[in-house]
Amino acid sequence: MVMRRYHTSIAVGLFMGSVVATAQLFFLLFLIYLGYASDRRSQGLNTFSETLSAFFCLVQCILLGSFAAILGAHRSQILDKPSETSVSLAGTGGESMSEPYAPPTDNTFA
Repeated sequence: MVMRRYHTSIAVGLFMGSVVATAQLFFLLFLIYLGYASDRRSQGLNTFSETLSAFFCLVQCILLGSFAAILGAHRSQILDKPSETSVSLAGTGGESMSEPYAPPTDNTFA
């Protein structure tokens, strides 16, 4: 939704933060699975499922980390840029903000 619809800076920042936090979570799971596999190996038990889970967590961590890096590098292209119509609506009478203001010349009181 952030990439397609909500292009505000807070939405993109929240999305980037959640992607980085998820990548760190999968890295932590990778370390936990490796530790659990090491404990099972020292007891002489099978460690195939723990090693496989650790591998998948590491792959997911790398994928999410690279996506976060790409998203951080190109975040300026995702954010909305003010268009000409929104700038011109901010002026008085629909005029552009770059034009100087000239007061009306009314000589009725002279």
